[in-house]
Amino acid sequence: MGHQLLRDVALRRLYDLDPSEATPIFIREIRYPHLDNGMFTVKGDTLGLLPSETLPQFDQMLSDRLAQNDSRTDGLDAQLIGRYSTKAILTKVKSTYESSAGQWDCVTEDGFVVYFLRVDPDYGVKRLAQAPSACMTKSLPAVVKMQRWSEVEPGIIVRLNGPDLNRARQAAEALANYGSPRAENALWDRLRRFHAQWTERANELKDRPGMPTEANEAMGFQFGLVEAIGRAQVWFLNNEQITDLENLTLGQERDNVKRWHWSFPGRSEHQLFWRAGASDH
Repeated sequence: MGHQLLRDVALRRLYDLDPSEATPIFIREIRYPHLDNGMFTVKGDTLGLLPSETLPQFDQMLSDRLAQNDSRTDGLDAQLIGRYSTKAILTKVKSTYESSAGQWDCVTEDGFVVYFLRVDPDYGVKRLAQAPSACMTKSLPAVVKMQRWSEVEPGIIVRLNGPDLNRARQAAEALANYGSPRAENALWDRLRRFHAQWTERANELKDRPGMPTEANEAMGFQFGLVEAIGRAQVWFLNNEQITDLENLTLGQERDNVKRWHWSFPGRSEHQLFWRAGASDH
């Protein structure tokens, strides 16, 4: 991993210093990605620095590579398609995507959806509503910039209330980052239902050897849900709301919420600290 990071940093630094010298190296890297232990060694973000809006000469190559069942560069290729590919390969990219819909890892899904949002916005919005993970760091901001978040949010709220707690946690995190006041109500409602479901089993929500999968997933979901309510971008919790949150939180996580109380009404110390940290990035 160290070597992978070093190569990526070196190429990014070269591009910063001399884009004209770095560009042909980037082009070769797109065509022939270097692998180390089966993993590509230059990030899609780095290879996406070139100023060109599209690179049509790579359309066919990238779509062919991405369609391979045994591809070791699908995450990179999806990112590159999202960044550079034209609408000419839309049908083929859709076919590849739909052949494994719901099974792509987050980085690959993000690349696909960024591409769809760019060349077929209606389809991209539809797909994003079905895969609302907060780690989709390009497609979620893109749909907000397109002023189409209101079309995506209802699907994410549906996922928040679904039976798959891992996906529900991802939905909660996405709503925390981009959601509307409607999302705040949905998060509180979901926490109340979780509390009612687990209040008689609260003692199970703590780390221990041999912890059952159900309890482990429930504990992780509660953590993500409580954090989403407490650190959301578009609302602040006052002390009364923090007390409500504390009373709805079960197990060892409740002690963490208790520390969020703030001496100034209308602000949560937890939120202020998180925002201060976030502003540094």
